[in-house]
Amino acid sequence: MRLIIFLLIAILITPTVYAQFPTTFVTLSVVDENNEPIKGLSLVHVQVIQEDVLFENYTITIFELNQNVTVPWTADYRPVGTQVILIASSEGYKNSEPFVFEIPDDIPNEDLLFPHTFILTKLGSTTVIEVNEITESITFLDNNFDIHISTTSDIQEFIFDPDITSLIFTLEESNSNGFLNVTIPKSLMGGPFRTVVDGFLGSFARYEDDDFITIETNYLSGSHTIIIKSQTMFQPESVIPTLTLDISDTEIKPDEVVVISGTLLPIQTQASVILEITTPQDEIIFRTINVLSDGIFEYKFNPDSGGDWKVIGRYDFNGEIIQSNSITFSVEQISEPEISSEEEEPIQPEEPIQPEEPIQPEEPIQQEKSEEKMSEESSEESSGGISLINYALVSVAAILVSTVAVYFSYFKLIKPKQDEKPTAKKATPKKKAVNI
Repeated sequence: MRLIIFLLIAILITPTVYAQFPTTFVTLSVVDENNEPIKGLSLVHVQVIQEDVLFENYTITIFELNQNVTVPWTADYRPVGTQVILIASSEGYKNSEPFVFEIPDDIPNEDLLFPHTFILTKLGSTTVIEVNEITESITFLDNNFDIHISTTSDIQEFIFDPDITSLIFTLEESNSNGFLNVTIPKSLMGGPFRTVVDGFLGSFARYEDDDFITIETNYLSGSHTIIIKSQTMFQPESVIPTLTLDISDTEIKPDEVVVISGTLLPIQTQASVILEITTPQDEIIFRTINVLSDGIFEYKFNPDSGGDWKVIGRYDFNGEIIQSNSITFSVEQISEPEISSEEEEPIQPEEPIQPEEPIQPEEPIQQEKSEEKMSEESSEESSGGISLINYALVSVAAILVSTVAVYFSYFKLIKPKQDEKPTAKKATPKKKAVNI
């Protein structure tokens, strides 16, 4: 009667019903280190991994040696390469080493697939399983949340990764069977949930009340990495940020650097603002400026023309354009001389007026004196300074030239006329007494 009950239990826990019942089976046994049958029931934990995904996870009850268990582990029911991992356990014993069976392409479609005997090591003494209670506090988007953890394992690392909306646990289980219960505020994670155990999708139980959700995961002894992932995460109420601009000075000199600074608050992650700069010629220049982690940004430039400039900032917040205050500043213009449209002749600088020499009253014309005066004037004007002897020679030469001129004039003009008159008696010159 007991055998019939066990067979019914084995049939009920089989997870999959197939259109055609498989005809292949495996033979399993569970013994202790002395090769003696385990007293009581033993469990064989089965994980079927298909294309790197945990496809099935269930247990088979073993109550006798060489127990035949019908299984669909052939190419007719599972893809070639599917892995089947089996681990035996029993109360008061350590878990067995895992046995891995991979479905080949040439496996028979009926009869025995393989036999296997699991060896369990008895625990030294009955131990009390210790359950660790831990509370982890995390901060997300300036909000604090408490994660309550209850586990039989030693948690080596806990990570909250908001980028993949997951809680990640790295732990070590020394007992044959362990569990991890994680209680999460609904305000942080609302589900739906899934668990990944050692890189494969795992099974879990879910409990909840008005404010919390508890995820329970069971596993065997050893090291494990368990990821609890939620599809939804906490989203704070949207607060529209404020964009403010400021300037270093409103009066700018030529060649002076202008500093445009500003803030974007509340702080936005990986934000950038667009500055719209209007020149005095109404040309618009756009500049994209990254906002630092503290919400501050800055832009420096050198205006290239004088006049009034205008700057406005804009930020795209979830499709809504946030505009800053407008700031203006003036750049001093460099004054330039006006150029007439008509060409004007360049004005020549006036030469200094030489003072005129005073007019001297005229003196009686005397040839000798005039010659001497000319000689004196020429001597004054000469830069080298001719000696007085040279001036005297020049004067004598002038007198001689004048005498010769008078002489020739007399013989050419007066003497011929006297020859035409009647011959006059030649007067005998009177002798005058000369005192010596």
